[in-house]
Amino acid sequence: MIFLVGDTHHKIHLPKINWFLKRFPNLNLTKKDYFIILGDFGIPWNKQDINTIGLFKKYPFTTLFIDGNHENHILLNSFPIRNKFGGKVNVLGKSLFRLRRGEIYNIEDKTIFTFGGAYSVDKHLRKEGESWWPEEEFNDIERANALINLDKIDYKVDYVLTHAMPTTIKRVLGFYDNSKTENFLEELCKDVKFKKWYSGHYHIDKKYGKYRCLYDDIVGLGD
Repeated sequence: MIFLVGDTHHKIHLPKINWFLKRFPNLNLTKKDYFIILGDFGIPWNKQDINTIGLFKKYPFTTLFIDGNHENHILLNSFPIRNKFGGKVNVLGKSLFRLRRGEIYNIEDKTIFTFGGAYSVDKHLRKEGESWWPEEEFNDIERANALINLDKIDYKVDYVLTHAMPTTIKRVLGFYDNSKTENFLEELCKDVKFKKWYSGHYHIDKKYGKYRCLYDDIVGLGD
């Protein structure tokens, strides 16, 4: 099974996963089941936080995440890159992996395109290199990687997982400023063929057609 989770913001919202497991005790999850966090995972936030990664061994499932804007991107990028699920991942632990920008994965026979990152509207309240990093938005290499990988499969996937939403969908959600990342996702949504598109970032739970934004809800992939 594959479950999707909204922003966890370090350890603040991880209790919602614990609540979910207690509510559904008969799921009999194993490391072959997956919880995918849709950005703003926030772990590790600093070098002292590395020990927190060990906590994920205790979960009965494998944890995957895309990056958001509230991440230590320099630290995330320092973890080794390996091939897994048919794409490249950062390996943080035996059952903890970051799904990188522009990669296409095959998990449980489902093709999944991921593109993390977003613009921080609160970056003026944060400090570069300590609580904010310009790598929160994509670079030319990541953009090219996405287009190359999508072209290989004729721009057709089962699911799209991002932190932000395309610009037009963001406006439907009630947010009207634009960002580099959202504008790029707007380009992609016109060309990519997909069943459903999921994101976090906006701290709301809302559906619009094939798009779904998650925050408190935990849903199965395809719901």
